[in-house]
Amino acid sequence: MRVSAINPLLGLFVWFSFTEGALAQDGFYLKAGAGVQFTSDLDNEFSRDLGFDFLTCQAIGCNPDRSVSDPDVGVGAAFAIGNRWLGNFRSEIEYRFIRNVVDFQVFEGDFFVSRVDAPLKSNSLSALAFYDFVNSSLFTPFVGGGIGVAFVNQTFGDGTTYSDTEFAIQLRGGVSAKVSDVWSVDLEYIYFDTNDLNFETSSFSDFSSLNVLSFGGDDFRSSSAFISIRRSF
Repeated sequence: MRVSAINPLLGLFVWFSFTEGALAQDGFYLKAGAGVQFTSDLDNEFSRDLGFDFLTCQAIGCNPDRSVSDPDVGVGAAFAIGNRWLGNFRSEIEYRFIRNVVDFQVFEGDFFVSRVDAPLKSNSLSALAFYDFVNSSLFTPFVGGGIGVAFVNQTFGDGTTYSDTEFAIQLRGGVSAKVSDVWSVDLEYIYFDTNDLNFETSSFSDFSSLNVLSFGGDDFRSSSAFISIRRSF
């Protein structure tokens, strides 16, 4: 009985995908968008060069062993080249840039040591795939996801930048509104996550008295709300 009940549903899904989906126009498109990003706190551990004034720093209590990066709401932009195929399916190559102002808090154990502003930036390049739930209205819900690489960096007051490159994943969901035969507007939610970060630098920054060479240990996780314009060709 279960098989007989499921078969008609599978048939309906296939029919919807390849007949109703055929109403969508296949082909190449360009997309550009902007939005806001909400980034999770990053809990970091420090790695130091013990030969750089370590004993002095330890003696005066400036030897932190961890930090917390508390990002404010960030802004971002994205550009993509895509293609629609089989009516319901789309694929994209996307570049995305995000910038957060970060309240970088330094701790020694559980004791607060200092606080600095250190902007956190992410540049990512991803391959994405989408499924459009095409229907007879002007609004098309969609889901998607993809993988890529993220180039994350954090810059301190003296201009020194700590950076890392990590594997990243994305999950997407939203709705597209058709404005004309070639123009549409997308409103979507984006979840972004990387492997654990390990920020490194070849020279010392604001932490020079603390001889910090690297810090990290947490992944870069964010949720974004983006609005994009898509032009089909």
